[in-house]
Amino acid sequence: MPTLTVSDQTSIYYEDLGDGRPIVFIAGGGATHALWGQQVVSLADDFRTITYDHRGCGRSDVPRDGYTVDRLADDLAELVSGLSLQDATFVSHGFGGHILLRALHRYPRLGARAILCAAAPWYVGDKDGAIGGFSDDFLAALNAGTTRNFAQAQWDIVENWLYDREPELATKIAALVDGISWSAYARKKLSQDLEKVDHRPYLSQITQPVLVVHGVHDRKNRFEGSELLVSLLPDARLIRFENSAHALFADERELFNVTIAQFSRADGGAAAPPREAPLSPGR
Repeated sequence: MPTLTVSDQTSIYYEDLGDGRPIVFIAGGGATHALWGQQVVSLADDFRTITYDHRGCGRSDVPRDGYTVDRLADDLAELVSGLSLQDATFVSHGFGGHILLRALHRYPRLGARAILCAAAPWYVGDKDGAIGGFSDDFLAALNAGTTRNFAQAQWDIVENWLYDREPELATKIAALVDGISWSAYARKKLSQDLEKVDHRPYLSQITQPVLVVHGVHDRKNRFEGSELLVSLLPDARLIRFENSAHALFADERELFNVTIAQFSRADGGAAAPPREAPLSPGR
């Protein structure tokens, strides 16, 4: 089982498949490396794909501490260094975007480009009259459910917050299994730290080209946050997924995979056109 032991002696599980320019996938708070299975199948013929489990979930260690955004950003940076990745594209989803943004701030030379999926400039609430991240009501319900019945809380998210249209039952079961692969304790401690997160003070310092992709029907990480992110990042553009909610990788899978491939091949900034034809699910 491939693992990397990071500086605080926590073992991080990863999968490294395919060859070519590396793409590092960073899952959200209710998922493991398995979230990205369909992307790996689609992209590993042309790219080196790296997926991993955050500390506290899946096949990685569940240590007593270290459940902070800074520590998870360090885990990501140490994984990149340990695998000697060069010219990497990073693809995050949900709370994985908080890890990626913090990592790009703490390690400015970490990678070449980033794709933020269903991301936000902060974790929860409205700030300075702007909408972004979770609503206060959603986070309160999530925290209460995690304490009362963690498995049921995960099922409630799957049923009510992930998809724009009803997926196959197997897809929902897989999402539930992925969610309960987290330690409830780890999720609780990480959420407590995330409540302090606000990336705005350093977004202007992130120089990598950034593609922000977001489902317009996302009620979990609210869509308006992605528009604010693009306005604050120096080299960013937004792609709206018109038929997606939070799980845009499932709602519009083919378009999602094409978007990753085209941006990962590009050498220009985020505003530059891709090498191939304009993004479309038929490509």
